[in-house]
Amino acid sequence: YHWVDSATAFNSMYNDGGLVGIYGTCLPQDAGRLVDVMSSELTSVAAAAPSAEETNRAKNQLKSSVLMKLESRQTLFEDLGRQILTYGKHEAAVDLCKRIDQVTPEGIQKAAAKAIKSKVTVASFGDVSAVPNYVDIASRFN
Repeated sequence: YHWVDSATAFNSMYNDGGLVGIYGTCLPQDAGRLVDVMSSELTSVAAAAPSAEETNRAKNQLKSSVLMKLESRQTLFEDLGRQILTYGKHEAAVDLCKRIDQVTPEGIQKAAAKAIKSKVTVASFGDVSAVPNYVDIASRFN
């Protein structure tokens, strides 16, 4: 997908809930294709667990990203504050990496299956003329 600028999954944890999502960027004329690819990938993961190789690659990438981001003082303090507000304590990076190592392909599948059962929220900006309408996007996850 050479036409995709970025495609990322994210989550935000709160005391009483959380948010799981996907987002991507591309040129305006490719927005419909990007929605197609991203929704297809999410439903595929919900239907069948990723391979062990793919899961390990993703875990290594996540650990690298976390550790590199924590090299920034600003990010480190932001993370520290967020963890204390959310969990009442701070988790060391080494402990977080251990928890990432415990992720399984089946756990990823279970999380994706749960995510697509939730009501879909769609946001887009810029030239959105090629973005499918909400009903079309939401129907892909039912």
